[in-house]
Amino acid sequence: DEAGKKVKALSNGLLKEKKYQLILDLSECFVINSPGIASIFDVGLKIQDDFKGRMILAGLDKTKSSILRAAGILPLFDAADSTAEAK
Repeated sequence: DEAGKKVKALSNGLLKEKKYQLILDLSECFVINSPGIASIFDVGLKIQDDFKGRMILAGLDKTKSSILRAAGILPLFDAADSTAEAK
């Protein structure tokens, strides 16, 4: 999954810069597939468990929230309606 690889690469770059809070804006995401869910899970756990940081999922509509809740992503990580609210 191309988007998942991109999220992992970007998060690894942030972690190397000692930035341990990630706001993942999903507002323009129209489809969340299984590899995407796995990538979100992996990145979030790495930030939270390995670096004691925080990942916030922003831009969630009802459908995305339902999918992430069913996959067990929510409530593991925080959620916000927008990136402005997440800050």
